[in-house]
Amino acid sequence: GTIATIIEAAFDNKYQLLLLSEVVTELRKKIAEKKYLSKKISKSSTQKFITAFFAIAVILSPITEPIPKVGRDYKDDYLLAYAIVGDADYLVTGDDDLLTLKEIHNVKVLTPSKFLNILKEIQK
Repeated sequence: GTIATIIEAAFDNKYQLLLLSEVVTELRKKIAEKKYLSKKISKSSTQKFITAFFAIAVILSPITEPIPKVGRDYKDDYLLAYAIVGDADYLVTGDDDLLTLKEIHNVKVLTPSKFLNILKEIQK
């Protein structure tokens, strides 16, 4: 699907993936907690996937300063802060609380399908 294609594009160096440890921790937790995911994805596969992600991504340093409240859901504000600090062009998400912002400090907030369309346009 869309997410798999976006991930493959990162592995094919079609764009630079910015990664932070909080997202990796959340991903690992979601895979372990969600029964439908934990049945399909083994712990060793999860670890291999995360290791591969770390190999291709730019790992952002932790933000030590307080993160300002910007979005509707303050728990998402760290993603906005890292996108800005990492000088990202896009923050790709399915979270409506973030998507309502559309753009913040030159970071466009968009859905995976819109980001995939951008990747397709770049490849032409």
